Amino acid sequence: MSQSAPIRAITVVGIGGIGGVVGARLALRPPGSGRHLTFIARGPHLAAIRAGGLRLIRPDGTAVTARPDLATDRLEESPAPDLAVLCVKSYDLDAVAVRLAAVLRPSAVVLPLLNGADIRERLRARLRLGVAPPACIYISARRREPGIVEHLGGAGTIHLGPDPEVPAWDGGELRAVLQQAGIPFQWHQDATVAIWIKYMFIAPLALVTAAHGADFGQVLSSPRLAAQARAVMEEVRKIAEARGVALPADIVESTLRTAGGFPPETRTSYQRDIEGRAPADEGDLYGGTILRLGAAHGVPTPVSAELSAAIARLRV
Repeated sequence: MSQSAPIRAITVVGIGGIGGVVGARLALRPPGSGRHLTFIARGPHLAAIRAGGLRLIRPDGTAVTARPDLATDRLEESPAPDLAVLCVKSYDLDAVAVRLAAVLRPSAVVLPLLNGADIRERLRARLRLGVAPPACIYISARRREPGIVEHLGGAGTIHLGPDPEVPAWDGGELRAVLQQAGIPFQWHQDATVAIWIKYMFIAPLALVTAAHGADFGQVLSSPRLAAQARAVMEEVRKIAEARGVALPADIVESTLRTAGGFPPETRTSYQRDIEGRAPADEGDLYGGTILRLGAAHGVPTPVSAELSAAIARLRV
C-alpha cells in the first residue's frame, strides 16, 4: 500500500448529530472533487434525506441543505469505500465493523468518531483490513428530526494521528479531504491523549447525570454529586496512566472547569436515553469501559461501579 492511497469513494455510516455535520460538510465539498459520497442512514431519517437532502442547522442559526450521491441503509449498495467515517452508536460498532469488512478495499481508511477511549482497539478486533487511525471529534450536535441535523456548538475539530499498525500511512490524502471540505482537524503523532481528554470529560459526567437525573448545573452545584464526578475522573485518570497515556497534570481540574463553561441545563445523551427508556444505550461505552479497563490494569473503580449499578436499577 502507498503511503496515502487515493480517496475516490467516501461512506459516512450513521447520519445522527456527528455524522450529519461531518457528512453535510463532505457533501458541500467544492465542485470537481470527483469523489462519490454515500450516507448510511435508516428509517424516517433516510426517507427524508432521499426526498429532500439533509438539512444542517449551523450554530449561528443559518441552514444549508446537503445532498449525497447516494443515501441507503445497505452498505452493500454503495461503492467500495476508500474512506469510511464511522459515526454510529457504540452498541452498533461490532455489527457495522463486520459489514464493513466485507466491502472494504485493502487500502481503505476507517475513521472512527465515536466517544469511547478504546474504540480503535474494538474496531481492530473485527476489522483486519485497511487503516484505522485513532480519532475523536469535539462537537455538540444532534439529529433534531428526520432529515434535519443541528450543530449546537464546538468547532467540530477532528483529532487524529497515525495508525500504529500501518506505519507507512501518513494520512496525507485524508487530511486533504478534510481540508477541502472545511472540516477542522489536528494531526497528532499520538492522538490517544486527545481521545482520553475527551473521555475524561464525557464518561464521568454521563455516569453522574444518568444515575441522578441531574443536569450539569445540578451536578456541579451539589457537593455530593460534584465529588462523585471528580472521583470518576480520578479513576479514569489512573486507568489512562496505567495504559501509558500522558494526560496533563491538571486534567481533573481543567475538565471540571470545562464542564462549568457549559449551560447549566446541559444534559448528556446517555442521561436522555436512560430517562427516555431507550431500547439501547451506551452504558458499555462509559461504565462498562471504565470497569473493564480498570480490572485489566488493576485500577480500583468503586465509584464507577456504584453509579453503573444505580443506572442498571433504573433500567429494570
